Amino acid sequence: MPGIQRTGALLLLLAAAASCAVADGTAKRQYLIPFMWHGPNNQINAVKETLALARVLGRTTVLPDLQSHSFTDAVEENMRFSDLFDMPYMESSVSALLLGDLAKHHPSWSGKLDAALLVVPPKQVLVGRLSADLGLTPPPKELWLQSPVTGWSGCSANQATSAFVRKSKMLYDMAEAFVRERLGADQPYVAAHVRPYPDPCVRIWTEPDTPERAAKMENMCNNEYLMARFVPSIKHLLAAYKSKSVFVMTHPKVRGVVQEVMRKGGLEPVFMDLADVKPPVGAGGALATNVSFSLLAMVEEAVCTKAKAFVGTKESSMTGTIIQDRLSHQLPLADSYSFFRRIGYEDRPIAIDEFYRLTNWTTMGTDRWRSKLVEKGVNRSAIRGRRLRAADARL
Repeated sequence: MPGIQRTGALLLLLAAAASCAVADGTAKRQYLIPFMWHGPNNQINAVKETLALARVLGRTTVLPDLQSHSFTDAVEENMRFSDLFDMPYMESSVSALLLGDLAKHHPSWSGKLDAALLVVPPKQVLVGRLSADLGLTPPPKELWLQSPVTGWSGCSANQATSAFVRKSKMLYDMAEAFVRERLGADQPYVAAHVRPYPDPCVRIWTEPDTPERAAKMENMCNNEYLMARFVPSIKHLLAAYKSKSVFVMTHPKVRGVVQEVMRKGGLEPVFMDLADVKPPVGAGGALATNVSFSLLAMVEEAVCTKAKAFVGTKESSMTGTIIQDRLSHQLPLADSYSFFRRIGYEDRPIAIDEFYRLTNWTTMGTDRWRSKLVEKGVNRSAIRGRRLRAADARL
C-alpha cells in the first residue's frame, strides 16, 4: 500500500523475538513483539512493520499498548491497543494477539526475550529500557541483531498488512460525532495536517515573525517551505472540492500560529479540542484509555480519514498513517495530497500518486537535511541525479 513515509521516522522498528511452549509442551509458538519507540504514529509504524515481518517468518505478532507522546503530553501513559484499533478486523487477516493475553496463553513464560532485531539501531541502551517499558526482560547483548535491511537502504514490506491496522469503531464514532456537530452532517469538508518538522521547528514557529525566525526555519526545518504554502494549498482544495469547511490538525503548540496565518488568508479553520473527545460510557462501550493529547490526535486522524480530500505534511509519520487509513477504507488515492516544496506548487498541493512519480526522496531541503541523507548513504552525486530527473519530470 502506498504511504507517504520515506523519512527515518518510518522504520524506527525494533522487533523482539520470543518463543513459548504450547500447553502440551510438544511445540513452540514463535512471536515477534514491536518495541514502542517515539510518538504513537511511529509506534503504529512499528506494529505494521512487525506484522509484515511476522507474516514472512511465520510468527505471531504480539501487540503492546501504545504510549502517549512525551513531546505533547505532560504525563506518559499507556493507551490500550484494543481501545484504539479494530481487533476483530485485524485478527481475521493476520496472526496477532495482545501483549496482555500472551501471559494467559503461556503462564509459565518468564518474559525474557530471545533476541532483538534492530532495523534502525538506536542507542544500544534503549533496548533495555524499551524492554522494561513492555514489562519484559531484554535478551543478552550478543543477541541484539542488526537487520540486513534498514529504513535507509531497504524497502518497507508492510504494503499487504498495513490495511489491517484500522482504528476502532469507538474512535470513528467519536470522530463522526464531532463532524456532525462542528462541520455539518453530509457536508463535504477538506482536512489538513500542518506539521513543522522536526520537533525543534515547532518551537521556531511560535517565535515572532522576524528575519531571525526565517533564518532559523531555513537552517533547522526540513519543511521550511510549509509556512508560506499551506494556506494557498488548502484554498486550492476547497475550490477543487467545492467545500466551505476545513478541519485542521496541528500540534497544540503551533495552533495559534496556524489559526492566525489562515485568518490572514481569509480562512476560518475548525480545530478539535480535548473537550471534543467524548468517549462512550456504559457496559461494553467504555473507553479504558484516559483522554490526552495523544488520544485526541488519534481521533483527529479519524476525522481526517473521513474527509472528502486530505492534505498533509509528508515529513510526518502522522500524515502517513492518515493516508494509509484512507486507503484501507477504499478512498481514492487521488484525493490525498501533500504540501510540496517544488517550483509550480507554491499555491497547490501535490497528489500522492504524483509525488511518487516525481521522487522517492526529499533531497531539496536544507543543508542539514541533505547532509543527513549523505550520512545515510544517499551521496551527493545521487542527489544531483535525482534533482536532474525531477527537473526533467517537470518539463
